[in-house]
Order: sequence, then structure tokens, then C-alpha cells
Amino acid sequence: MALTFESLLRVLLASATACLAACASTDQAYSGVPGDEPAMADEEEFPAHEYSEEPDSGWLQEDAQAAEMPVATPGAGGTPVSAARMPRQAGVMVFLWHQRGRMHEPNSLTPKSGLYDSSDPEIQREHVRLWKEARIQFVAGSWWGVANKGFNRSIDEAFQGYLRRCEEDGTLRMCVYLEEIPGGLEPNMKRVREYARSPGYYRLFDKPVLFLYDRVKEKLTQSQMLSLAKEFFLVITGPPVEKLPRGTGFGCHWFKIPYIKEDFIRQRYQAVAQREDLVLFPLIYHGFDNTATRKAGTGGGGKKWPAQGSSIEWFQRQLRIALEARTRVLMFPWNELGERSAFEPTEEFGSKYYDAMKDAVAQFLAEG
Repeated sequence: MALTFESLLRVLLASATACLAACASTDQAYSGVPGDEPAMADEEEFPAHEYSEEPDSGWLQEDAQAAEMPVATPGAGGTPVSAARMPRQAGVMVFLWHQRGRMHEPNSLTPKSGLYDSSDPEIQREHVRLWKEARIQFVAGSWWGVANKGFNRSIDEAFQGYLRRCEEDGTLRMCVYLEEIPGGLEPNMKRVREYARSPGYYRLFDKPVLFLYDRVKEKLTQSQMLSLAKEFFLVITGPPVEKLPRGTGFGCHWFKIPYIKEDFIRQRYQAVAQREDLVLFPLIYHGFDNTATRKAGTGGGGKKWPAQGSSIEWFQRQLRIALEARTRVLMFPWNELGERSAFEPTEEFGSKYYDAMKDAVAQFLAEG
């Protein structure tokens, strides 16, 4: 039975209250970025990620029927999900909002290749070259839906370009990381399904992969979510691990790591590891700092994590947390420049974190 809007709202409000005890507050309190609605922004407004304290969300309640389902029953069109038996993989999350000569957010990192346009085929080919050199196998493209806004159109154009580059390469794969659904779910899923038919689209267990950011997840009913899970291998941000229905198979992913207590994220990763039908997609950071961009006018006070800034030691610490959970996948934020978490070579960091990612992926795959 689908959750009503009212019951879903009650669940989300309850989970937001519960997270105050679970999530990080090491540097300063943060209330989120107001007005972060890209579909409503005009073409000159650049949305940023919104942040708040993040526990597991409360939707997708596991009912008695779901609890009785066998762990490895395949969904429609798929094959049985077995995290332990899947080959190790490494991927990046790429942000497609960059415009030539402009910083997406003020005081961002500057790429070594300059202030590029995400739709530029030469930049796309250069990124593919760097990803292949680092043995990256899949790319999750931050995609903000179909809308008659310059922001949405430019991102959609960039996604199409990167998908074509993957088709040209023949082995690199790309999927949608769904950040927003302007106009509702189906108008956007129509476009996603078109992309999923590409030979360059990323698939797992004979299904196209679809990441759902929590902003989208919280707008869907239980029935919509389960319907999507029959068609796609869903990778869900901040899922209620113990309540996910057994038998379908899901990916589990946490994006807002800098805002979550380390003990909590360890516990969540370990909970995923206990289920054969769940695949962990840990996002590995070397650090995070959006204080300069927020102070420059994009809202809120921002956060620096850890307090002393990015380092190889902090990167290795985050990597160990994922490896302790026997993850079969590693992910890295490629070009989130405003949050200073990018692994793309930059003027400020050089190739230090790209090289660290490259070395970590090589060792991870070699031990597979």
C-alpha cells in the first residue's frame, strides 16, 4: 500500500528529529541551504547541494510479505543480486553544471584544465582519459531533470555528451544520479529510460543503474519506489537499511558524509554488509570545505571537515571505513569544486588526490 503524502511527511519529520543524535556536529551547527530548488531557479542562479543532519529516512516500511521473501530473488528482468560475488568496481560522481569561464559557486577550486564547460566534448574526452588511467569503470552523472530552464538544459546536454563518450570508449559506463524531478517522476523517467537503452549505460545484475538523491527519494511513494526497483537497480541515498524489502536488491549510498558522525556511518556500512542482496556504494572523500562559497552568498555558514582540512591521511581514513565493510565498490566525487572535495586535478591541490585515488583503485581492484 502506498504511503500517503501526510504519512510520508510525518515519517520524514520524525526521522529529521532522530538524526540530531546520530549525525555530525563537530564544527558548527548548520540548518541547510535555503531555496535550493534548481528547477525553479532562473538561468543565472546556480544551485548548490543542500545539507542537513542526515539519518536513515523512514519510508519503505518492510511488511510481513517482504520479510518472507528470499534474499536473492531476482526482480523483473534482472538476475539474483549477490554483492559478495560481483566483481570489484570503482566509479566517480561527475557534476555537469560547469560553464566556461565561470565558477559554479564563488571561491571554488579551479580545475587544471581551466574553468571549462561540462558540455565541451574535448573536456569530456580528457575526463574519460583520466578516468581510464585511474581504472575507473563507471560514472554517475549528477542530473537535475527535464525543465525549460537553462540550468537543466545545459546539464542534460552535458550528460548526453558524456554518455556518447562512453559509447565511443566501449568499456566505460555512465548512469543517472537523479537529483531532482521537476514536473514529477514520469516526465523525467521518460528521458532516463531513453538513456538507459544506450550501450554505454551502466548496468548491474541485468538492470540499468539509477542513483536516487534523498531530495527525490523523499518525494516518492512506496509503490513508486518498488515499481522503479523492478525496472532499475536503484542506488538509494541514506536508506533505512533494515527496512528495505528483501529479494529485490538495492544499492546503498550516503552522500552527506561530512555531516554524519563517523560511528554512525560505520554502523550503516556494516548493516549493508550483513545482507547479500544489498550493494554498498561508499563515497570516499579527502576532505570537504564549503565555508568560502557559503560566506560568499550561497546561503548558510558552511562546514569544514575535518577542521584541519583535506589530507592524504584523512582520505585513507575514509577509505578504511569503506573497506572494513567489505565493499565491492568505491566511489569518489570527481569535480565538486565548491565543496573542495574534488579528485579532479586542480590548481590548488595539483594531482595529489587524483594520484591517491588512482593508487587506491589499483590496489582495491588487485585484491579483488
